[in-house]
Amino acid sequence: MGDTIIPHWHIVEKIMDELRSVKGIEKAMHLDEMDLQKTMELEENDRINDPRFFGEKNNVGVKKAFRSDIIMSFVTNKEFEWPRDIIQIVYLGQIVGRDISDSVELEEYKKRRDCCVMGNIVVHYDKFLNINSASETPTMVINAKPFPVIENIPQVCDAIITSPSRSTDGYIKSKMDVENKSHVGTFLVGIQLEDPLPKV
Repeated sequence: MGDTIIPHWHIVEKIMDELRSVKGIEKAMHLDEMDLQKTMELEENDRINDPRFFGEKNNVGVKKAFRSDIIMSFVTNKEFEWPRDIIQIVYLGQIVGRDISDSVELEEYKKRRDCCVMGNIVVHYDKFLNINSASETPTMVINAKPFPVIENIPQVCDAIITSPSRSTDGYIKSKMDVENKSHVGTFLVGIQLEDPLPKV
């Protein structure tokens, strides 16, 4: 006999259980076809219409998640350990800025005269001025990070975590009936499955 194929719904339930066990994750959900279509529309609208403080936005992480076999989302609180270096400001092939998750480190950057701090993003001030006067604009690249916490589930071979737009964030919070507080964040998880065909 070949290996037992785990039903799709069973994998989703296992993933949900693993996500709920992670410190700082309050709620999790599986994105069905309707949710996926809606989030794709929201992400495209955000790419076109969101204010471009740092030039064009390229959410590489969300694009990768959308190509996954299973797409989940979860809502976090302050106890969740946010992934580092998700956002990069790239100009002419060089990284001139990035997101800072550590509040103490961020405060230190605010004291420096050679840096520009906007929210939790730090850009080298002199390079930022040059960008604003240049003919080419910078790009805000939002990356995905590995999310190994659920990779031990049978048939799961790869998992990534990424940060969606504010529009998708609001949509996911409304679907999970979560108050839209500033300290609560949302993430998408893209899960790739191994070959579902049984081995002979």
